[in-house]
Amino acid sequence: MLKSYFAFINESIVKYSDDFRTIIKEIEGTSISKKLLEIENTDHDVPSNYIDIGTDFDTITFTPDQKAQKFLNTGAEEKDIYTHSRQSIKIGRGVRNLLKSANIEFTDSEIEYFVNKFKSKVKQKKEKFTNFELVKGEKIAYWYNLNQYELGELGQLGSSCMRKKGADVLNIYISNPEKVSLLILKSSENPDKIRGRALVWKIDRVDGTQKENFIFMDRVYCHKDSDVELFRSYALENDMYYKSPNDNDEECDVVGKKETIKDISMVVELKENISRSNMFPYMDTLKYLDTDDGNLSNDRDFSHDFITLEDTDGGFDDENCDTCGGDGELECDECGGRGETECYDCDGDGHIDCDECDGSGKIKNDDGEEEECDECGGEGSYECDNCGGRGESECSDCDGSGNVDCWDCR
Repeated sequence: MLKSYFAFINESIVKYSDDFRTIIKEIEGTSISKKLLEIENTDHDVPSNYIDIGTDFDTITFTPDQKAQKFLNTGAEEKDIYTHSRQSIKIGRGVRNLLKSANIEFTDSEIEYFVNKFKSKVKQKKEKFTNFELVKGEKIAYWYNLNQYELGELGQLGSSCMRKKGADVLNIYISNPEKVSLLILKSSENPDKIRGRALVWKIDRVDGTQKENFIFMDRVYCHKDSDVELFRSYALENDMYYKSPNDNDEECDVVGKKETIKDISMVVELKENISRSNMFPYMDTLKYLDTDDGNLSNDRDFSHDFITLEDTDGGFDDENCDTCGGDGELECDECGGRGETECYDCDGDGHIDCDECDGSGKIKNDDGEEEECDECGGEGSYECDNCGGRGESECSDCDGSGNVDCWDCR
């Protein structure tokens, strides 16, 4: 199939996908991999281009260069070519044709050795995530339990404070399947056991901004620290953000495929009116819970009334503000909580002296005789527009509510 395309000669810049380039770089000690890397981003008569690994271990995919250029001329981005007009070919045949078109010599034994290495690397890449599984609901409690750990109490997984807790303590995870899952790494030798686990959250607000598809992988617990990197690779491969550093501190950065967000503030919107009589798990990151509105956060400033989930026996710490008692508001000093203060226009009198007659109600006419002031109708004053004659107006400090935000927690 590729032959018909290579018969159609056009000089092109050789392009590889990130995955194809990575595999080639990982194949050490082969002359073919070195030659393939040398021709990338150089001009050669290779009408089949934009090479990527295939769906099978022994194939690669490509886009005919003429179709690729035509596609790019529509304004498409180069990265989109790897999903446009793709065709596949066996790796051995594809590499032979590619090297021939670049006028590079090789032997059959070199190709055979490279192909075997290539197939092995692709197999490893495709299978490295096969032992991962996302579970929800009651399954979270099942896989949290020490009895499901491959190496018992070894490592951070085996020493986790939640390893012996039941569904009652873990209920906040179980009852919110649309917001939280558990990513487990099953044992290669015994799929009934796990080597590691990490909570995965659907975050609703990041740094105060509403988000649609922001997925956060929390702290990773593994028997062996080397598996933490495998979890992180899985997270990036699946468009998740992972926690950095991998610890129990709520203050952290999150790392994604395209960005790292420093000192992130995250909020998960759970169900409202969570009973404080419930039991709760110890939480590493999202440890501040407002039980009234159901919001969970790693930022203690997200609410004035929250509990802290750092108790290892199912309880919590109630850290209401000492200044306002958790209300978030204080009585306004300016108005004493009344919502009104003395009107500043009339000094609390309700009326303002007439400027025309200086409050007397009388003015002198041209003949020097006193007569009723036309401005105030002889009253000597008029009703204050600001307070409507009441002598009091809305307090500007509290906007009439009688309360102001607590200066300590808000």
